[in-house]
Amino acid sequence: MNIINGMDTERGKEQKTQHSEEPTIDPDKTEIKNEKGARAKQTKPEPSFYDYLAGAMLANGIIWVWLQLIQIFGSRLSKYSFMADLSFIVFIYAGYIAAFQVGKRVDTEHLTVGLKTAGYSLIMSLIMMYTSWPAASSRLAMTLMLCLVFGGVIGGYMNIRRRINIRKRHLEASS
Repeated sequence: MNIINGMDTERGKEQKTQHSEEPTIDPDKTEIKNEKGARAKQTKPEPSFYDYLAGAMLANGIIWVWLQLIQIFGSRLSKYSFMADLSFIVFIYAGYIAAFQVGKRVDTEHLTVGLKTAGYSLIMSLIMMYTSWPAASSRLAMTLMLCLVFGGVIGGYMNIRRRINIRKRHLEASS
C-alpha cells in the first residue's frame, strides 16, 4: 500500500487522517498560536551545554585561525606593531560573535548568556593553548580572558538592542 499525500494509491481512496493541533511558532514573538487561534505564552529555553559549547568552538575557531595567520605572515609583518593591536580586535570579535549567536536563543538575561559563553570560550581556549603549546604565556591567557569577556558583554548588549528593535517594530505595526 503506497500512501502519498494522504491518498491510498492502490485503492484510489483517500485515507482519513487526524489533524493534530500542532502549534506554529512565530519566530519574532514568544507566543505560540495553534490552528484554532488560541494563544499560549512560552518563553525560549535557557541555552543548553551544547549551545555554549558551540559558541566556545566558534570563538576559538576564529582565534585559532588568527593565530595561525600570525605564524604564517608574522615574520613579514614583524616591523609593524598594528598586528598586536589587531589581535585584540580579533579576540574581542570572536567573543562577540559567539555570545551574539548563543544569545539569540533567549529572550531575557542576554548579558548572563554572553558571560557564560565567554567563560566556556576561555576554558576551551586555555585547554587548547596549554595542551598544544606547553610554553604558552600567562599574558596571552589574561589577554584572551579580558577580550572574550569584553566581547561577551558586547554580544549580550547587542542582543538586548536587537530584541528592543524587534519589539518596537511589532508595536509600530500593531498601532
